[in-house]
Amino acid sequence: MVDYNLITQAKEGCDEAFAKIFDQFSPIVRRYALSIRFPYDDIPDLVQEVFVKVYRFINQVDETTFYVWLYRITLNTARDMGRKQLVWQNKFTLLIKDPNQLLGFSSNIEKDLVNKMESEQLIACIKELDEKYRLPLILHFFYFVKYDEIAHLLGVKASTIKVRVFRAKKQIADKINNIEELESVIN
Repeated sequence: MVDYNLITQAKEGCDEAFAKIFDQFSPIVRRYALSIRFPYDDIPDLVQEVFVKVYRFINQVDETTFYVWLYRITLNTARDMGRKQLVWQNKFTLLIKDPNQLLGFSSNIEKDLVNKMESEQLIACIKELDEKYRLPLILHFFYFVKYDEIAHLLGVKASTIKVRVFRAKKQIADKINNIEELESVIN
């Protein structure tokens, strides 16, 4: 049963009330994580992430819908963590496919050199972007932060972030195309 007074006190900034909420609801989050087949070893990390979000956004919830809100945060956080873990697993799998890469050697030196040059060009293009385009692009593609969270962080609308990321990608593509055109003229 939800103690509405605890939630109200936590909204007012009472750390003891939040600690009681954590004690009362963390077992529920753990059980729910198990029921959605979240990896057992990662459940403590999930619980921590969920309650960080609860702490940050508790002012946005109505006391009567706290349970539903908590389940939604848990599910969304589990999905986000699963996506991030999948990305890292895919990168690791690609690395394992060529064991020489683990040792710093490569079976195709020319290909590696081209990839390194392309990466350096991409990084240089990103560095040249105006900060209002560069920051959302880096947060979204390198740190996997959602548009809504970037918008909240920067104090703008999510649609503004989407437009800025789109424009950043277009500017990078234009710069890379210009570089390729120059190289074809030179060669």
